[in-house]
Amino acid sequence: CLRKNVQMPNFIVYSTALGNETTTANMNVTLGNMGHTHIDPNSIGKGTTEIRTLDSYNFANIDYIKMDCEGFEDDLLVLDKVPALKNAVILLESHDCIRAGLTERLQQRFNDTHDIEVNMSELTVNIQDNISDEIEI
Repeated sequence: CLRKNVQMPNFIVYSTALGNETTTANMNVTLGNMGHTHIDPNSIGKGTTEIRTLDSYNFANIDYIKMDCEGFEDDLLVLDKVPALKNAVILLESHDCIRAGLTERLQQRFNDTHDIEVNMSELTVNIQDNISDEIEI
């Protein structure tokens, strides 16, 4: 899908998953909702999809990275391991519901090297759905 939608000479699609170790796993694919595709945790070490660490690519430069990896951003976006991230535009969806404090940790980590913008529109909807009638937003 991504290969068909983005066909540019300076854009490379890697057919691997990112993780905190080099291994394999199977992917659970939800037809009709490709955004729900995720690793089957029971298949780690014995699956058919290659998993690599971001630093294993040895990128000298990263211009742009888009990431939604269900809380693993904390493990993957490590400046000491991947110095090329210092100049990258990074678009990600953080999951504080999976890893408490994730957004704040990432903000602190990249505060010196990036201009950070947090879009809270989805969070606001979730908060509004879960608040009592006494609170107005």
